[in-house]
Amino acid sequence: MYIYIALGLERKQEKKKQKVFVVEFKNLDRWDVVYNQNYNDCSLTNNKYQLSKINDICFINPNVDFKALIQNDKKVSFLPMEAVSSNGIDYSSKERNAIESKGFVKFQNGDLLWAKITPCMQNKKSVVVDNLLNRNGFGSTEFFVLRAKNKNEVDIRFILHFLRLNSVIEEAKLNFKGSAGQQRVPKSFLENLSIPLPPLEIQKQIVKHIESKQKIIEENKSKIENLQSSIDRELQELILA
Repeated sequence: MYIYIALGLERKQEKKKQKVFVVEFKNLDRWDVVYNQNYNDCSLTNNKYQLSKINDICFINPNVDFKALIQNDKKVSFLPMEAVSSNGIDYSSKERNAIESKGFVKFQNGDLLWAKITPCMQNKKSVVVDNLLNRNGFGSTEFFVLRAKNKNEVDIRFILHFLRLNSVIEEAKLNFKGSAGQQRVPKSFLENLSIPLPPLEIQKQIVKHIESKQKIIEENKSKIENLQSSIDRELQELILA
């Protein structure tokens, strides 16, 4: 994949798992063996760019003040989980009064939403929001919200594409907490996740390349759908003529 090459990412050679290993009690978040064998053991290595922890370059679940919006009886965008997919956002969902935001996660234009619950996380339900009504919105608490601390150093769209890497998804699965069917990635996973951070211009080049490929994919999907509709129409005419 392009982003692996661009960032100089390589998979670590799989190490033989030790039958006996030690984990400090303060780091013992779960009791299962597989989780603790892989504790803090990222499957990717990088020797091209300096590594930065997500927590050092992004705010996670930053505060969003709706006070003025509520006082002025303003409406904002509402995004339930089903409104977000790996292909983007369905903004036609709903608009709600800002006062209804209590108990939901809040965000603003330019923020990154990343699903933390299974199977949404594995399905890459993540997106950078824009075009929000009154520049603000709220939605499912099953999203983590990320915001670049310094936009002169970090393009949040670059973070989005990194978090969509299959290797990152697999790493996140190893950190799941909760019962089957209700498993979630803990905030600590994102906080401690290291990412190779190239200069901003390189980040933008990577984003541009990926999004150009995604555009081609979507255009071809549309062509395939139109062709299938045409085939169905012709077949129906031949059979029912």
